[in-house]
Parts: sequence; structure tokens; C-alpha cells
Amino acid sequence: MGRFLPWIAGFTVMMSGAVYGDESRVVWGDVTAPRGVVLLVHGLNNSPGVMEPLAAFVRSQGFASGIVPLSGHEAASPRPVDSPAVWLSDLAGAVREAERRYPGLPRFNISFSLGAAVTGAWLREVGHPPFERMVLLAPAFAPKGYTGLLRFFTWLRAFGVSLPSFVPREYRSSRFTPLAMYGALFDLIDVLSTQPPVDMMRAIPTLVVVPSGDEFISLNRLRRFIGDNRLTTWRFEIIPPAETGLPHHLMLDEPSCGAAGWRRLTEMIGSFLTAAG
Repeated sequence: MGRFLPWIAGFTVMMSGAVYGDESRVVWGDVTAPRGVVLLVHGLNNSPGVMEPLAAFVRSQGFASGIVPLSGHEAASPRPVDSPAVWLSDLAGAVREAERRYPGLPRFNISFSLGAAVTGAWLREVGHPPFERMVLLAPAFAPKGYTGLLRFFTWLRAFGVSLPSFVPREYRSSRFTPLAMYGALFDLIDVLSTQPPVDMMRAIPTLVVVPSGDEFISLNRLRRFIGDNRLTTWRFEIIPPAETGLPHHLMLDEPSCGAAGWRRLTEMIGSFLTAAG
């Protein structure tokens, strides 16, 4: 339990030259004659910029990128989060903005940890597949059992309590994570475990990647989720954990994945996205 909190907390990588959308604050990265647009969603207690290495990679493959900032994760004066509905609204706004900026182009999604749970739960609110394909990295909707211990403390969110983060300074967005945000994450997990949008999930080919040493995600529970819901369009991949000294749950850039792991991860993502044509 002592090492659990950093893994769910997330990580931060600062970026420059961002162009913010007027509705959802999406950070866009354009390319010439894009073959599609990829929306990227970060994890809990991440700075949105943590997704920039993956955004840069998809741009190198000919896709425009849009990093979706989730409320409560702003660098200055973060907006409070008291329910997952706030995050679902953030993603919905990003999709609308992508439709305006790139009309007629196929849309894709790459989400990490909390971001994957937000994406999965948001599919309950749409009437047609919003993405051509999805990539879910260490999705937070299949956590290990001991994470339930944290639920005993979420009632303290009513008092504005936050928990400290122990991840290295260069990877964290904040020294503390509000229990309100942990509570919102658990609400998403509950929805996905009891009322998953199965039809919509089946309609979207999805690549799920988890490191074998992930400290937060249960590989067995994730397999059961895919099998029990008959998600035959989903592909499940496990990659060896990198010996980087960082939590294995983090798989967002070369320093966290290691050179070989990052090469393998980006090759899988690149071939999966481009297979859509």
C-alpha cells in the first residue's frame, strides 16, 4: 500500500508552444495534410503535457494531435472536480472541437490510466462510435483489489482533504491529489464494472497495452473484463516492465519505458492506428 499512491497519481512533463482551443482547452498539434486526428487523454494528477511525447509520435505518423486537459489538472488555479461528469464534459468538448477543426477526418483516441476510464465511461453518452480506433494504456477501469482500501478514506473529500504524492518531482503535476478526484475515479470504475457501454466498445477496434509489472492495474481483471464483455475487437498486449527506477504503471515516454520499451510501444501504436487506413 505504501507505494500505491504514486502509481495512480500520474506524472507531468512540461511542454511549450501550446495552442489552446476556445472550448475544451485542447492543446493542438497540426501536421500538413493530416490523415486523421488523435485525441490524447492523461491520467490522474497528470499535467496534460505528459502526453506530448505520444502526441509528437502520432504527428510523425501523419496525424494531427489534440491533448485533452482534464479539469482539476491545470497548472494554475485548477478547477474543482466533485464528480466524473466534469471529466466526461471535458472529453465531449474536445471531440466537438476536433469535429470543427478537422471536418471529415477520422478521429482516434489514446488514453492513459484515468484518461482511459474517462474515455470508456463517456462512450455511454454517444449514439455512434466517436473514434475510428482507441489505444488504452494501463486503463484504470481494472485496478488491483488492494486499491479498494483507498475507498475507506474518500468520505474525507467532503472536508477538502488531499493525499501526498511521492512520485519524482519531474513527473508529478502536484504534490497532493484531492480525495475528491480519487472519489470521481472510483465512480468511473464502478460505472464501467456494472454498466459498461458494451455495444459501443465492441464497435471500436481497441489496443490495450499494460506493463507486466504494473503496480495498479490487474492483468487478470482486465482480461476478464474483455472476455466477459466479449470485446472481440479489442487486442490485449503486455510489455515487459522497464528497469528505469520509475513506477511501471508509467508508460508515456522513453525515460519511463526505456529505449526498447518505448520503441516497441510506439511501433505497436503506429501500426495499429495506420491500419485503419
